Amino acid sequence: MQKGFATRPARVGDESDMSLRRTQPRCVLVAAAALSLFFVSCVPWQWEYLITATDRATQDEVRQKMGAPNLTKSLDGIESIWTYRYEVSSSFLFRRGDMIGGFPCIEYVLDFDATHVLRYWVRQPC
Repeated sequence: MQKGFATRPARVGDESDMSLRRTQPRCVLVAAAALSLFFVSCVPWQWEYLITATDRATQDEVRQKMGAPNLTKSLDGIESIWTYRYEVSSSFLFRRGDMIGGFPCIEYVLDFDATHVLRYWVRQPC
């Protein structure tokens, strides 16, 4: 036997230690899910819709979902640009504007190709 090493068997944690270890991952998972839900709820519905609509939705489908655009522009009779403007009065934590940018006015500028399919969009302050 070597000097300095204990000869008694290693102690296994009691049952209360084990239950604590099992609940810690669940608490972390629940906290992460709640935090994710909080941040997802801060995204404007227009943003969510346009992400899924890009490269698939037609002008008619976009008009049905978002309503008539505030401004339309035709580029050489091939492409068209639609602009939607949203005035936002108040939001989370008493900030002016929407949840993401804090601006009192947000524009969504949509670019449709010759087949009238949404190909590109940008969100910007007015």
